[in-house]
Amino acid sequence: MQMDLKTAPLKTLGKETFAEGKQACDLHTEVQVAIRILGNGQKNDYSNKTEIDIFKVLDQPNIINTTAHTYLVMEHAACGDLLSHTEKVCHLQEEQALYIFAVPHCDKNGIAYKDTKLDNILLDDKGSIKPCDFGLFIRVFSGQRSKGSCGTLEYCASELFTDIEYDARAVDIWSMGVVTACFHSKHRPIQTGRRRC
Repeated sequence: MQMDLKTAPLKTLGKETFAEGKQACDLHTEVQVAIRILGNGQKNDYSNKTEIDIFKVLDQPNIINTTAHTYLVMEHAACGDLLSHTEKVCHLQEEQALYIFAVPHCDKNGIAYKDTKLDNILLDDKGSIKPCDFGLFIRVFSGQRSKGSCGTLEYCASELFTDIEYDARAVDIWSMGVVTACFHSKHRPIQTGRRRC
């Protein structure tokens, strides 16, 4: 989505420790966009670099750098996240379930998401699935193994709690199963607090 990036901010979509999401409108085309604003600084330089690299691999060309911030401009997912839809909608359509988070696109580009959850899967106004929060994405190569835990506890595969190396893309598949179960049953299979693992 190439565009002239003269926008008028509309509202805050969400805030994290090192990032903020804003909804904006392109002043020339009146297209609604989402802008992820990353704070630049030593504590989050590595995370920002990873997120920007993944953004580029996924063919999202609108990256703007200033001294204080990096802005990632992407299409706006007007229908919110799947977490907010678990109470409203009975089921996912088959096409949505198959692409529950653009995993085929990520996998073919050698990317593991590592934080698949209802909150990180958005819907646009046509019902298409869109991933968000690229902070834990990693590049993976054939045969490469990962180690360590990350993500949100309720969605984590068991291998994340061991010292054994694992396939990060297989961990994504586990998390997608949890997302699907949550969506259809309206409950998380594993009930815990909202802690990160």
